[in-house]
Amino acid sequence: MEKKSDEYTLNTLGALAEKTAHKVDSFADVVEKMGHKVDGLGHTVERLSEKVDSLSDVVEKTIQKVDKLSDTVEKLAIATANGFREVHERFEHVDQRFEQIDARFDAVDRRFDKVEGELREVRSDVSAVQQDVTEIKESLHAVEKAVDKDSITLINHENRISALEHA
Repeated sequence: MEKKSDEYTLNTLGALAEKTAHKVDSFADVVEKMGHKVDGLGHTVERLSEKVDSLSDVVEKTIQKVDKLSDTVEKLAIATANGFREVHERFEHVDQRFEQIDARFDAVDRRFDKVEGELREVRSDVSAVQQDVTEIKESLHAVEKAVDKDSITLINHENRISALEHA
């Protein structure tokens, strides 16, 4: 029973790990794309600042976007950490439920053990009753033979008495 419980837990953990891995991969792709974009913006800013000093507004806006992106990444990191904490809390709850279920299964096992013991006793009693019934049948068969013999004897006596009365 523990194997099934452990197997279920492992399957559940495996499924969660697979989902988490997919989300981490997607997150890594987004971060990589963002990194490429940031790198591209940095090169553009360098070229533009060398060519035209008057485009400082564009550079300032680009810096603001990078800051927003940084805030977004930070918020995403916090949300991911919170998600992992929630998953951990849920697993704690699942573990508690498994413990409760294990306790119930233990109680059911004890009940089955008791029922099995009582079933053995009933089978033993039925066996004894069957043996008694067999003995009663044998005794009744012997009584039946004796009664049949006595009936034949009575009929024979009745026939003789009738014959003697007519004679």
